Amino acid sequence: MIRAIISIGFCLWHIALTAQSVDQRALKLRESGNGDRAELALLIDQSTGDWNAYLMAVKSPNDIPEKRIEIWAQLLENFQESQDEIGVLLCADLLSAEYASLRRVGEAKNYCRKCISNAKDLSILIEAECYINLATTYRFNAEYQNALRAADSAIFLAQNNSNNAIYGRSLFSKGSVYQLNNRLDSAMLFYAKSAEVYLQLLDT
Repeated sequence: MIRAIISIGFCLWHIALTAQSVDQRALKLRESGNGDRAELALLIDQSTGDWNAYLMAVKSPNDIPEKRIEIWAQLLENFQESQDEIGVLLCADLLSAEYASLRRVGEAKNYCRKCISNAKDLSILIEAECYINLATTYRFNAEYQNALRAADSAIFLAQNNSNNAIYGRSLFSKGSVYQLNNRLDSAMLFYAKSAEVYLQLLDT
């Protein structure tokens, strides 16, 4: 039980354990309450998309998900018009996460699949994030086997690309699927593995 509590605590603080050197814009993302996207934001740093609009969207009221969805959707359209593929991927990832948090399963699945389909040749990092979102969506809809497969995909991508922050989140995601399916022994195992990853990050 203690290990599980530790794992949850470290997973909640994973934001602070990503790359030690991030530029000023990523730091602003963290301050805005969206630090889990700070590393992703770096990917569009040099893009032709509307960075200022993106930053304003991140700073929009965090307690109104419907408003964020509206802004992400508009930005997605803007990025599509400017043919900014990374911007499109990032917005699709954000939209999938927002819809998943609202348990709007249909929309979440659509954006997850869009993101995964388009990310394969562009960003393994975003692809892994989208698999985590997809696992969450399936979990909310009690599609446990699909949720486990999505979490396994995220684990594979993160582990094989040496991204320990996302690897830890992926392990935690799989643990949460097991927990909601009342497979508590398996849940504790993956929570403990997640904690070990974050403890290793603390030592680096």
